[in-house]
Order: sequence, then structure tokens, then C-alpha cells
Amino acid sequence: MSKENNFKKAFFDSFKGLCPEINKNEINFLNQNSQIIQLKKGRVYLDNCKVQKSLGFVVKGLIRGYYLDDRGSDITISFIKENEYVTDYISFLKQSVSKYCFICLEDCIIIELSYDNIQQGYKKSKTFEKYGRLIAEKVLEERINRVEKLQFLNAKERYIDFLNTNFELLSRIKLSHLCTYLGIERQSLTRIRKEIIKNDTNVSS
Repeated sequence: MSKENNFKKAFFDSFKGLCPEINKNEINFLNQNSQIIQLKKGRVYLDNCKVQKSLGFVVKGLIRGYYLDDRGSDITISFIKENEYVTDYISFLKQSVSKYCFICLEDCIIIELSYDNIQQGYKKSKTFEKYGRLIAEKVLEERINRVEKLQFLNAKERYIDFLNTNFELLSRIKLSHLCTYLGIERQSLTRIRKEIIKNDTNVSS
């Protein structure tokens, strides 16, 4: 199997995970209408003030989503890793200008499916309609989860939650990006990390 086929297989497997009823004709449609792009670390996948024309699926690499607040501060909203979708879904759905920027933290391989092709898929098959709905629900759920954690968890709880759900990302992201994602000042996060290490040491001794 070629590298290209391996990359697309990861995308097809993700699609099947959401829509196991997908048939061969629908897979062929995906294969014919999806494309592979490769971006180096530091390249922008989607810039703010641009319209997202394609839905992206990360096969390899890590992408950070962020925006600039009214003071010009860089606020991280997401880390998108392998087998996840990189999208400002509102920009994609409405074909409107995005308020967010998505930048590659590592060399990335992304499978893209254009807005026009997805619309064509909706007309062809209820499976594609289901796929679009489930992606929208997934993105909305992730946004709500992050907002609720910022609202209802204290700083230490937010960091522990991140450790429990995304521990493997700690070695792949900058501390400054993690701080803005969690809504914690760097000094406070450093103190929290020291407390956790100290407590773990006391428990194990």
C-alpha cells in the first residue's frame, strides 16, 4: 500500500467510525474528492480573516488554534492532533470569514475535503448528511466542554483534567500555549505543577 493510500485509509477509518454504514460507492467518492496536503512546522493552515474552504483531517502532526484578543494577546483555543478535525466549523459551514488562526506546531499531513464536495456528498447520500451532522456535534461539544471547564473548574482542576485527557501533548506544546488554553497565568501554573510533583513524591515515599 502506498503512503498516499495509508494516509487516506486513516481518514476513511475515521469516517467509518462515525458512519459504519458507508458503502463502497461512498468510499470511492471520498477517495476521488479528498486531497492530501503536507505543511511544515510553523506554516499556517487557516488564517483569521480567511474563509475555510475545506474540512481538514489531521493524519500526522499537531496544530494549534488561537485568536488575538482586544489587547493583542494570543489565546489558544485548541490543540488538534492525529485523527482529529481541524476546522473553524462556523466559517466552514457558512463560508464566512474566520476569527481564528490554525498553525502547525509540527510537520503535518492533512486530508482535505472541500466545502463544494461535501455539499455534493449531501445530495448523493444520507450517510454524508449524517457525517456532517456528527462532525458539527463533535466540534460543538468540544467548544462547550472547554468553556464549562473554564467556568466551573479552578486552575488546579483544569490542569489535572488536561493531564488526564491530553498527557501525551505535554511534550509537544509550549508552556505559554498551555497557559492561555487553560486560562492560567504562567506563574500560577508553575506553582501548581510543583505542588503536584511534591504531592506525588510524598505519596510514593
